[in-house]
Amino acid sequence: MIRLVLWCRAGHGRLQAAKMLGMGEVPTISVNHLSEAQATAFMIADNRLTEISKWDEKLLAEQLKFLTEAELDFSVDVTGFLVPEVDLLLEALT
Repeated sequence: MIRLVLWCRAGHGRLQAAKMLGMGEVPTISVNHLSEAQATAFMIADNRLTEISKWDEKLLAEQLKFLTEAELDFSVDVTGFLVPEVDLLLEALT
């Protein structure tokens, strides 16, 4: 008998965003081949990378512009950016 246990090792923010969007299914990558230590190291590295990364603000603004012009069934603030922040980024494009 095998008991499958699902555990989000990394991507907690993506999982939360998917829940906010009402997604019933979320694409995943199985890491069953990793040891407990490797999976823990991956989780720490994944979280650390978000702390030390920087936005390409022009690209971010272009992507947010696309979203604001698209017919969405969700609010652009699910991206984690407040509408005033989006507005400031879009102003920089002009």
